[in-house]
Amino acid sequence: GKYAKAVEEMRQVEEQGKGLRDVVASGEEEVKRLRAELKSTQSELSSAKRIEKAHKSLTNKLTTLEEASKRQLNDIHALSSHNEALTTQSTNLQTELSR
Repeated sequence: GKYAKAVEEMRQVEEQGKGLRDVVASGEEEVKRLRAELKSTQSELSSAKRIEKAHKSLTNKLTTLEEASKRQLNDIHALSSHNEALTTQSTNLQTELSR
């Protein structure tokens, strides 16, 4: 009687132990999966950061080019005005000389 009861209790404890081992094993699998997911997410994040950095750099370059372009346009306008003034001066001189 007592022996059979003790054997039954031992069997139950073993069953519970097996159940706990299964829970632990599946928990470890989940941790592995989450770690892999974390690694992948970190990799995506660093890619995104690189892209963001490149985008900022290109935006800065574009701004620099736009400013240079505006300066060149201003220079062209100034040269054009200067050219007109010289042409007028030249025409006036020719008129003076032909008198």
